[in-house]
Amino acid sequence: MRTYITITDDSGTKKYEYGPNFRRNLKFAIITIIVILGILIFGLAKLKAQNSNLKNLAKNLYTDNVTLINEKIAMAQNAAKDRALKLENFINESNDEQIEEAFKSSDLRENEQKVDMSKVAKVDIKARLLKNIPNLYPIQNRGITDNFGMRIHPISKAKKMHDGIDLRASIGTPVVATADGVVEYATKSSTGYGYLVILSHNFGFKTRYAHLQNIDVVRVGQFVKKGDLIGYSGNTGYSTGPHLHYEVRFLERSLDPINFMKWHANNFDHVFQTERKVPWQALTNAISEY
Repeated sequence: MRTYITITDDSGTKKYEYGPNFRRNLKFAIITIIVILGILIFGLAKLKAQNSNLKNLAKNLYTDNVTLINEKIAMAQNAAKDRALKLENFINESNDEQIEEAFKSSDLRENEQKVDMSKVAKVDIKARLLKNIPNLYPIQNRGITDNFGMRIHPISKAKKMHDGIDLRASIGTPVVATADGVVEYATKSSTGYGYLVILSHNFGFKTRYAHLQNIDVVRVGQFVKKGDLIGYSGNTGYSTGPHLHYEVRFLERSLDPINFMKWHANNFDHVFQTERKVPWQALTNAISEY
C-alpha cells in the first residue's frame, strides 16, 4: 500500500508518493524518539536522585568531620591537661613523694643559738668546714637567672617552690664540686632535672647539679674533691634555655644556695648569719673532734 502526500501553495499543488514501507518506518521513528525521550527523562530523574543522595552524603560527611574536629580538640585539651599534671608532679624536680611527706612532720627550724666564733675561727676548723660543706660557685659566675623560693614556673606557669638557684651559663661550661664528697647519682633523670649529678657530702649535706649535658664525666660511687670537674652545663630536662640549676640540701631539705655561694675564707661568718636552719655550733663541735 502506497502513501501519498499532497502539498498546495501559491506555486500550485504538488503530490508526493511514498513506498509501501513509509508508514512502518514513520511509526518506528516515532517509537524510537519516544523511547529515547523516555530514557533521557529516566536518566535525568536518576541523576537528580543521585545528586540528592550526594548532597545528603556531603552533609553527613561535614557533620562527621565537625565531630572529629571536636573530638581532636578534646583529645588535645586532655593531652595538655595530662602534660600539665605531669609537670605538676615534676615541678619541684623531685619525685620522692614518700620522703617529702615524711619531711612535713619534721621540717627544719631556724636555729636561734649563736655560734661560738672563737672555736670556729681556728684555722684547721675553717679549712675543714670549707672543704666538707658546699661553698662558692659551682660554675663561673655570669649572673643568676632565677632565685631560690616561690616563683611562677616558666613552663607550667604554676606558682611553685624553686628548690635551687639558676645560674646563667652557655652550653659546655665546666661545672665543679663545691665540696668534697661522693657521687650519689650521675645520669639522665626521668624528672625535670634532665641530666643530673648529686654529690653526697659530710655532715648531712648534698648538692644537686641539673640540666647538664648528657656527658658521663663522673660515675656513681666516685669520690671527688672540692673543685673537681663533675660535668658541663647544658639544656636538658624541663629547661627554657641553657643554664645550671644548683641546689644545696641539708638532711634532704632544700636550703638557699646563695648563702653558701657567698661563703668563703674572707667572708667566713656569712653563712652562720644567713642560714639559720643548720645547727652550726653542734656541727663545728663535731668537726673539732673529728
